[in-house]
Amino acid sequence: MRGSTLRWLSSAYGISLKRVDAILRLKGLEEHWKENKSLQTGFLAGMEEMLLAQTRTLSQEASERESKLADKQDEDQGFESTRDRYQRLFWEPVAEHESPVVPSSIERGDEEKRRSREEARAYKSGPFILTGRTRWSPHRPRPGVVYARSGRNENRPMIKFVDVGGKFIDIEDRLRRIGHGEKRVRAFEKRART
Repeated sequence: MRGSTLRWLSSAYGISLKRVDAILRLKGLEEHWKENKSLQTGFLAGMEEMLLAQTRTLSQEASERESKLADKQDEDQGFESTRDRYQRLFWEPVAEHESPVVPSSIERGDEEKRRSREEARAYKSGPFILTGRTRWSPHRPRPGVVYARSGRNENRPMIKFVDVGGKFIDIEDRLRRIGHGEKRVRAFEKRART
């Protein structure tokens, strides 16, 4: 192709200048691709994720599950590395035939803390905090996981809802709201009686 300028190609093939420019850019990208250079990796990864073209391997799912378990364990422990450090570095002088006092008291404290944390978690996920009722309805058990379609069309994706209970609820705020609700009910009943 002699004198392959945009104008010459456009007039020779009867194509607009913009189309010739786009074709040349695509040809350039194709040459890069032949050299095993990746094209727009962010765009490619985003489109693969959006179109669900990329399959997840078992190792990815396992590592994700392990990281979630590790996060949950850290959350349960309360990120108290200072207490662990204190317990590791503690040295108590003990007379012969006597047992040390402090390690057992630290273990008792850990056990009480764990028990109170479990009680608080159970209270946060209890029926009074979540619904305002004193007990769960025996006719409608709480499902742990619910799958729902994200629209009326059958081609829409399924969404997985996992019941985490009251994990993210602020107890004081929730109790204040329940109290205000009960106060409004009493005021309404009082107005209805008069």
